[in-house]
Amino acid sequence: RIQQTGQLEKILEGRTHIIWTGGEPLMPSNRESIITFLEYMRKKFGGNNIYNEVETNGTNIVEENFYDDYIHQVNCSPKLANSGMEYSSRVNSLALQQINKQQNSWFKFVVSDEEDVKEMNSDYIEKEGLYTSKVILMPSVDKLSELSERTRFVYEMAKKYGYRASTRGQILAWDKVTGV
Repeated sequence: RIQQTGQLEKILEGRTHIIWTGGEPLMPSNRESIITFLEYMRKKFGGNNIYNEVETNGTNIVEENFYDDYIHQVNCSPKLANSGMEYSSRVNSLALQQINKQQNSWFKFVVSDEEDVKEMNSDYIEKEGLYTSKVILMPSVDKLSELSERTRFVYEMAKKYGYRASTRGQILAWDKVTGV
């Protein structure tokens, strides 16, 4: 199907990114599948320029060469207490440090209120040493009717604390629709 739509050429040229997401792509079995697929693509299509991004929660340590050999961009969304997860389940210092060292890595935090931003500062910026230049705040919202107000809030927090901010493009485009 990819060949029929012309997407294969765009992927091989790096014009269309492959984004590894869903569940946790850096779990060992998923990581192994990514490597197997990319090695197959290298063998079949030679000197391709496939651009790979990975969406992770930052809890899995990877082999030293994994990012250098396979991944061009790491998009990490660490969880805050508002996720309902225990601290020990959502924070892996070694994995976060490994991601933080990658030149093209980002840390996206979904925040509801200023307490979330303060928790992020304490648990991730101060304790884990994440580079503030790599932090992006996003509003915790899943309804178009609330997006404008929550985006304004996030931009105010970004100005106050010196971070980047973004809105939720998928909500702008599709509201609460899933599986798009």
